[in-house]
Formats: sequence, structure tokens, C-alpha cells
Amino acid sequence: VTPNKELQAPPTSPDTKATYASGKSKEFPVNDILKQIDELQRLYASNIYKTKEAFLSLKRNTLPKVIDYIKYHIINLLSPCFRKHRFIDRLREEYDGIKSMNQLFGVLEKRVSWFNFDFIVLLVEVFITNRGVQQIWSTYSNLLKDYFKNNNDQAIKVVNGVEFGVLDAPGTEVMIAKVANDDYTLNDLYFFHKAIADALAIPGYKFYFCEIDDGCMELKYSIPNFLYLILFPLTNQQCRSLAEIGIIKLSCNEHVHEMKQLPENELKKLSHFAIDINDPLWYENTSTPLIEACWRGLKDEVQWLMDESGFQKGGTNGWNPPLAASYGGHFDVLKLLIDVYHCDPSQGDDDRVVSLHMASFKGHLNIAQYLVNQCHVDPDKSDSSGNTGLLYSALGGHVDLVIVLLKKCNVSQVNREGSTLSLLACKSGQVALVRQLRQFGIFSEDDIDFNGCGIVHYCGMSDSVELLVYLQKNCNINLNKKDRFGTTPLHIACQYASSNFIMKMVDVFGYTVLLEADYAGRSSLHHLCSGLVGKYCITDVYNKLTAPCDIPLVCQFATFNVNTKKDHLKYISLNINVTKQHKRVSLLSTLLKKTSIINNFNINSITATGQSLVHLACTSGSILLVK
Repeated sequence: VTPNKELQAPPTSPDTKATYASGKSKEFPVNDILKQIDELQRLYASNIYKTKEAFLSLKRNTLPKVIDYIKYHIINLLSPCFRKHRFIDRLREEYDGIKSMNQLFGVLEKRVSWFNFDFIVLLVEVFITNRGVQQIWSTYSNLLKDYFKNNNDQAIKVVNGVEFGVLDAPGTEVMIAKVANDDYTLNDLYFFHKAIADALAIPGYKFYFCEIDDGCMELKYSIPNFLYLILFPLTNQQCRSLAEIGIIKLSCNEHVHEMKQLPENELKKLSHFAIDINDPLWYENTSTPLIEACWRGLKDEVQWLMDESGFQKGGTNGWNPPLAASYGGHFDVLKLLIDVYHCDPSQGDDDRVVSLHMASFKGHLNIAQYLVNQCHVDPDKSDSSGNTGLLYSALGGHVDLVIVLLKKCNVSQVNREGSTLSLLACKSGQVALVRQLRQFGIFSEDDIDFNGCGIVHYCGMSDSVELLVYLQKNCNINLNKKDRFGTTPLHIACQYASSNFIMKMVDVFGYTVLLEADYAGRSSLHHLCSGLVGKYCITDVYNKLTAPCDIPLVCQFATFNVNTKKDHLKYISLNINVTKQHKRVSLLSTLLKKTSIINNFNINSITATGQSLVHLACTSGSILLVK
């Protein structure tokens, strides 16, 4: 493939198509994408104007300070091995002779764009105290993340970014990286996004993705001219590093580097680099640059950001750097924050979720022990919903951590939903954990939460048939037990699209059990189609961690009172797992085929509130489910 030297604006014909990021050839109309990009660019222009007005309102003697700050931080655009005077001086010269803020922004606007604005945000955080200006960039950043990541289920549709509006990047060249295979997922794209930069020894530089060609995977990136001059020709070490991540060819203009394909055992594994884009706390952990650096374990970046700007503001719902570092399992980053920058390890988010809770949920034993033993965090400290570190560790299914916390915590703790240690252990789906609790004599097979859900209901959330079989052999359980709403474990399993659990129950009761309804007239098929669940805990983090991962919303109730007023309701947006959403569609298709031959089957059956399968599918946010 020959790189394009001149990139033209896209045609506006309604028949114009863009390629999916998929192993097979698929197409998607670009009109909606172009409209969204136009809206983002208009908002970006408005933000730049407001930011410029804010800088113009500063005192005159601020201008030299801003220029010095920019010149000093230009070095951070380059990797240490490329921090050479000729490159640094070339960038700094652009700011010589500037006499006014208007001139300054004229130069700045050549180096930033609607998709590359981090430097502007940094300047705002350092020099502008007006929170309104800071907020507009935070809002814009979230909108841009939504566009690139979700985009109405377009997360796996990676379109040609250069042609669709990335023409404002100054002096770009197209770099093409060819990968050895054509079997890839969205996680692979995130892997290469980071791994290619690391292999080229410029980990601090952000590549902006342009396009994936169909067939053998070819990733195209737009890079600025100054980086092109720095990178090429590649060194032998860079070629070797690219080969280790599966790149067999990298080309840019006249420079073409072909790498020998390495055997499987010499390739670096995806798991070492992957960022889980389906993480339920994605928005919390990416809400500010500092928090994201803590989550990813980028210690040098954390130190630089703390030195430059300090811990100025929290992220989504009060999320903070120690929480992100604990959640990500980065012990060195957490120690840096606490020991050097004196962050409070007991500081929680807006719902009092603290670092110990997140380390416990993720099973980071060393961090949990450090927080309890050295930082003296109360091991029994609960969040606003009554969840302690012990309950979070049970929810995560971490046997070793549960054993440690059992000695320090109240084993009878119950959260606001009535979930006990035994119930959350079943929610984890880990047989080893349930077995260990039984050996300690603290597992209760009779526990129910405030809705009347028991251990089998919670097992249905986990999709663990192994645990279900274990409970059948060792406990006196009722597979068809109903909660106070008439909801059975099968109904719960359908809410979570727990396919293995569902098929196990069908083997026991037959397919007719799928048509049995709860007290609200909802059958298992209705529950499978619904994209909304209700939670009685008032902690956003806990609700996100326990909700089905492929639905768009959780309805959070502040009270169990059925006459609750509207203002006691809160809807929480979730990070949708598109892959799991597609599996739900496949499961529904299978079950519909099996139940359609049953005599009393009615595809148009409605609930007590008049909702059909189609009505409920519309709440899921999945076009495929509606179809």
C-alpha cells in the first residue's frame, strides 16, 4: 500500500461509505459521522474562542509567563532519546517575537485541533481560575470520548479519520503499519495504539488513528511533519520492537521497513498492554489526565502532572488519583501519591468509596495490606451503600484477600440492598470462595437480600454453572425460588444474559419455563430484552460493578418505598460492552426459535404495564436486539 501524500476532503454523496474495523468487508454510511464531527468542531471552535477571551482578560504581565511555560513544556512532546536541540529549538522558535495573546493563539491554533487539544487544557488548568472555562473542556473531552469510543454502537467501526475531518492537523504524513494477521478485536486496536508508540521509543506521543484496511490488518496513522523527520529512518532496535508486537511492515513516504515475522513465543502478549475499554469504571478512570495516568500506572506522567499542576480537582463523581491507582493495581503509583504528595488514602469519592474498596474488588492484596497496615485505613470503613472492603473482595471473588479481611472486618455486614458476604460470594461465581466460606462456617445458604433474592439468584448473575452444580450438591436450594416480585433465578440470569446458567435451567425445567412470568407479567424473554435494571444501593461505583455489563442504564432507587417520589430516582449511564450485547442478541435468537414451537407462545405478549418484547428491547440501546 502506498501512502497518500495529499488527503482530500470526503465526498458528500449519500452513497459514500466507510470501512468497519472488521475481518470481513462491511460498510457504514458516513453522513451521520460527518454531522457529528461538524458538531464537535463547532463546539471546539466555541471553546477556543472562550478560552482565548479568558486569556485576554488576564493581566498583561501574564503573557511572558505563558510563553515561557509553553517553551519549557515543548520538550515533553518528545521522547527522551529525541530531545535534541535542533528539534526543540525548531518548535520554540515559533513563539519568539509574540507580542500579544492574539498572536499567541494564532500560533497555538496551528498546533492543536478538535481531536488534539490536551495542551490547551493544560494551559487552562495552570493559568485560568475560571471553573466555567475548565468545565467546557471537561465536557468536550467526555463528548469526544463518547464519539470515538461508543458513537451509537460504532465503537468497532473505525473510519478513515483523516478524510473525515482530521484535515486541521498541521503538516501530516500517513504512516502505515501492517500486522501479520487479520483476526482482531477492538481491544487489539487499543493494544497497537499504545504498543506501536512504545516500540518506536516515543511512548509519550499520541498517534491519532486514521484507518484500517480490510483483509490483512493495516493500521494507518497521521503524524505531523516534525515527528516524521525525527522517526525516519527507523533504527534496528525500533524494527525489532515492532516485530515483537506482530508488525511485519511499516512505511511512510519513501521509507519502507519490512520486519521478519517472529515465532509465536517471541511475540509480546496483548494482555501485557491491553486497556479494557469495556471496564465498568471507564469514565471514572479517564475523567482527568492525572486520574487516567494513575489508572494506567504511568508513574513518570503522574509525577510530572503532580509537580506541574498538583491534585487540583476530582474526576467523575469525585473520583480521585489514589482510587484510580488502587483500582489499576499500581502499588508504586499509590505509594508515590501517599508518601511524596501526601494524598489522603482515606479520601473517598462522592459516595465515600475509598482506595481500600477498589483494591479489594480488584484483588490487589499488596495494596489492601499496605492501606490497612501502614496507612491505617479502617478495614471496616463502608461506603454510602454499606459496602466494606470485605464485601467488595467477595464480589470480586478473591479468596486470599477475603481470608485476610475476615480477621479484621465484620463478617455480618449487610449493604443497603441486603447483600451479605455469602450472596456476594455467589455473585462472583467463584466456587473456591464459597467452599472456603463454608469451611469457615460463615456461609449461609438461607441468606436473602431485601428483595428476597437468595444465593441461586446471585449465582444466576455470574453465569457460573460450576457454582450452581456445587450449590446443588452441597446446599438445600430451590432452583425456582421467587423473590418478593415473583422473580426467579432464571429471570435474573436473563437480565444478565447468563447463557450457560440459562441453558442449565432449561435442561432441568424445559423450554416452557422461559414463558413463566413474574408478578409484573415479565417472562424470561422480557427480562432478556430489557435494557434497564433497578438498584437500591446509592453508590454509583457499586451499581456499575454489579449491573449487567451490556445495558445502557441503571435506575437507582433511594428507598424501598413503592410510593417513592420521582426525585428519589436516579439514572446512571453505563459503559456498554458491545461484545456482550451481541451475545445477548444471539441468545435471544436461539431462545425465540426454541420457544416459538410451544403451544401458548405469543411473540406479542405484554407485561402488566403493557410492554412487549420490542418495547423492552428499545430500552437496551441495541438496534440488533430490536431487529
